[in-house]
Amino acid sequence: MPTNQPVELPLPVQPMTRLGEQRSRTRSAYNQASVGLAYGRHAGPVPGDARQAAVLIMLAWDGAQWNLPLTKRPTSLRHHGGQICFPGGRLEAGESAVEAAVREFDEELGIVPDDLQILGRLSTMHVYASHNVVTPIVATTRQTMQFRLDPVEVAQAIMLPWDALTDESRWTMRSMQRPIFRNREVVDSFTFRYRALQFGEHLIWGATAMMLAELCQVGYR
Repeated sequence: MPTNQPVELPLPVQPMTRLGEQRSRTRSAYNQASVGLAYGRHAGPVPGDARQAAVLIMLAWDGAQWNLPLTKRPTSLRHHGGQICFPGGRLEAGESAVEAAVREFDEELGIVPDDLQILGRLSTMHVYASHNVVTPIVATTRQTMQFRLDPVEVAQAIMLPWDALTDESRWTMRSMQRPIFRNREVVDSFTFRYRALQFGEHLIWGATAMMLAELCQVGYR
């Protein structure tokens, strides 16, 4: 069963629960330096009707290095179809963020490690597209990851090595153009910049990239 006791890691990570002030500074600097439209979408005031959600950021030890399980969503899904994200979803009635994150990890990937240990959480984030306030829960395991994917929610499981996350050459700035609608007709467009992580054929961007960037920054003493 999950535990809230800190765990010693063979990499320079300190318990996330002690990093509230540093998390805020890291997220603020990341938004201001590299993410267009961050205020009012990811980092601005959260609307009162936003739904609560949680994701599980798992540091999984494979005997040689730490890896982070990510999921590629089926293109058929309404929100974030085809994108890469952490396993997670909305809180059910009476659930804590930790309980929801672990449950969703199990539902999507078909496993809850016996030695799962909770380190803490990163900054909450309002994900504009799905109108969710997401709490990222950070955990560790040394158990071998043998996934049983839910095909409705997961098209592919991706193991991101810690070394790839911290490789600055994989992080790039991109731009995207989006249409502006009025009365269901396109009347204009706008362009925004965002920071993304390239891992093989996979481009990781948006809220997931912001969480990964924060994890990468607060993971070092």
